[in-house]
Amino acid sequence: MARIPIRNRAGDIVCYATVDDDDYEKVSQRNWALSANGQPVSGTTKNYKTSAIYMHHLILDTSKPIAHLNKDKLDCRKANLVERSMRQIQTTRVLQDNNSSGFKGVYWNKTAQKWIAQGKYGGKTAFSRRFDDPEDAAKFYDEKMTELHGAQVVTNRSMGLID
Repeated sequence: MARIPIRNRAGDIVCYATVDDDDYEKVSQRNWALSANGQPVSGTTKNYKTSAIYMHHLILDTSKPIAHLNKDKLDCRKANLVERSMRQIQTTRVLQDNNSSGFKGVYWNKTAQKWIAQGKYGGKTAFSRRFDDPEDAAKFYDEKMTELHGAQVVTNRSMGLID
């Protein structure tokens, strides 16, 4: 296991990414920064055009969506990286930082003055139901998302937010 420095614009090390020893040579030849979503990214220039490459894409040599199994975006060891469809990645997301209800898939609707449990399937709203209690909405969300996506979906229960 090796550590790769992640630097800010001034060149100061702000954190480290973890890679397998056999990937160190390939990864260490680049300068790495943090993307807006917190993933190690490096800029490349070809024919006067600059593009970004994420560390996990360089390691797995793919442009397909990749999930970090332990949710640590700085852990780029092969054992932690797996190709997934965007649908699979969406269903395994944890609670977002800007969440106001405290539950995944639940938000407050000012107009209705109710909590809404809402989930998607195939990019479209699959269910949307109003509740007086946010915990009831969270339980409904968990039930419906498990029906739609199976046991691998991250639920409020699996995150310890409800009993």
